[in-house]
Amino acid sequence: MMKSENVTNLLKALIQAKSKIQPPKKTKKSYPNTYAPLEEVLSKVEKPLHDHGLVLSHDRNLETKLLVTYLFHESGEFISTCSPLDFKSDGKVNAMQSMGAASTYAMRYNICALLSLCGEEDTDAVELIDAKGERNWRTIGLKNYSIEL
Repeated sequence: MMKSENVTNLLKALIQAKSKIQPPKKTKKSYPNTYAPLEEVLSKVEKPLHDHGLVLSHDRNLETKLLVTYLFHESGEFISTCSPLDFKSDGKVNAMQSMGAASTYAMRYNICALLSLCGEEDTDAVELIDAKGERNWRTIGLKNYSIEL
């Protein structure tokens, strides 16, 4: 996370804004779960943030394929987070369509991360449930590495 040297004013405003933010409704289906689309997340957060001198902004860097989301306070203080933009042209969609989809996805994830919102069903570790319906906690595989417990 990148942040300004001081975030005292931002944190005070964020605490106040968070008390007014309602959880976004998960209205979109993506097998096997549901999630809150970007427009739903924004509809829940923008007014409470603006009412407390806060605004979201995004910076898409096509060279590094990163989307950075900033939360700015009117004092100039900020915090940010970033997500990779995984897009390509595969013949079904062109590169611009793929970038747009990846950007929307990253914006939604970044906003939810910055504001501690749950924008989708919690399906973490679903694949760890064995045939008996019990969790297998011996090895948790995470793409290129695993954690032995």
